Amino acid sequence: MIGIIEKRLAWKSVELIQSPVPKIKLSRIGIVSRDYNKLRDFSPSLGTVLKYLDNRGCDSVLFSLYTMYHDNLKCVSDCLRGLKFTKTVFIEEFRYKNKKKNKMDPTKFVVHNKRSGKWEKYEFKQRFGTMKGTKSFVLEKRDPFVAEIGKKRTFGNCSVFLCGETNIFKYSKMTGRIKDEFKIIDKIHGAKVILNPVHDRMT
Repeated sequence: MIGIIEKRLAWKSVELIQSPVPKIKLSRIGIVSRDYNKLRDFSPSLGTVLKYLDNRGCDSVLFSLYTMYHDNLKCVSDCLRGLKFTKTVFIEEFRYKNKKKNKMDPTKFVVHNKRSGKWEKYEFKQRFGTMKGTKSFVLEKRDPFVAEIGKKRTFGNCSVFLCGETNIFKYSKMTGRIKDEFKIIDKIHGAKVILNPVHDRMT
């Protein structure tokens, strides 16, 4: 499934190098998802999808998670070659825990960003899927996420929460309200778009 979100906010080498935190200004976003139980990763159609969205003026493309199997990563750099309008591509790399049972293990999330004619990549990992109250969770997962969301997960006018990381916000079914206990909105000041690619359907 391919969708385009347009938010009105007012090839040389394809060598991929690690970049500092990218500064991005998203204005027309292509969103792509699939049934990963039927299609193992996006490699068979990655180039076609990117060209399709590039031809429609998308400056960025957000893929659903479990995007690219580790053994197929070479096709990513090949598919970035020649894109005219698309400057940023968001994907997740993964390996298999059990290939026969289609059990996947995310390894890292990658922001491919074109800067000065060269594609760079910025990497990070999902911190958590659900919130827990244990001391180890707070110290090793929650607090580091709160500390990094503004500096390492906010890229110009957008911020990225991976799958269940949005559980950092508390939702009350009784009141229908969301509580921002850790002042996350203040930390991602300047982000007008929150990107939240997921592994599975969430409420």
